[in-house]
Amino acid sequence: MRFSAHLIAIAMVAAMAPASAKDYITDGAGMFSPETLKKIARINAELEQKTGTFVAVTTVKTSGDEPLGAAAAQAAAARHISGAIIYVDRDPRRFAIVYGPKANVLFTPELQASIEQSLSAAFRAGQYDSGIVAATSAIADVLAGGRSAGHGPMLAATQTATQQSPPESRFGWVVWVAVIIIGTALMIFLLRRR
Repeated sequence: MRFSAHLIAIAMVAAMAPASAKDYITDGAGMFSPETLKKIARINAELEQKTGTFVAVTTVKTSGDEPLGAAAAQAAAARHISGAIIYVDRDPRRFAIVYGPKANVLFTPELQASIEQSLSAAFRAGQYDSGIVAATSAIADVLAGGRSAGHGPMLAATQTATQQSPPESRFGWVVWVAVIIIGTALMIFLLRRR
C-alpha cells in the first residue's frame, strides 16, 4: 500500500512536468503543429532562465464581438504577463501583441511594427508555424538583450538595479557630512577672528 502511494505521487509529478512547459502556449484553436509548440517552449524556457519572463502564445477559435486588443490585454492580465503575449484569433486570422509594462520600454514603435508586419506577412502566406516561431524568437531576442541595443536582459537588469545601490550613493552622504562639518568649522573660525 505504501509502495503504491509513492508510485501515485511520482506519476502525479511526472504528469505535471510537461504541463509546466506548455504554460507558455495555449493553442485553443489548434493552429500549430506539435513541433512548433516544442520550438516555442524551448525559446521560452531559455528566455525564462535568462530573464524570468517569457513570450506567451494564445490562440482562440474566435474572440467574438470583443475587440482583439481588449481580449489580448485581458489574457495578458489574467496570466500576469511581464514579457509579452501573442494573442491569435483563428477566424479571421488576426492577432494582437501585448507587452508587459517592463517589457514595453524595450520595444520602440518601429520595432513593434516590424515584428507585427513580419507576422502578418507569414499569416497571409499561410505560414502560421514559421511565422509564430519567428515572432516569438524576435520578441524573446529583445527581452534577452539582443536587438534592444543593450537594454536587456529585461528582468535580470531591473532586479539587479533595485537590489544593489551603486557604491557612489553609499559614499555620497559621507562627503556631504564632511563638507557640512568643515564648512561649519570654517564659519566658526572666521567669526571668532573678528
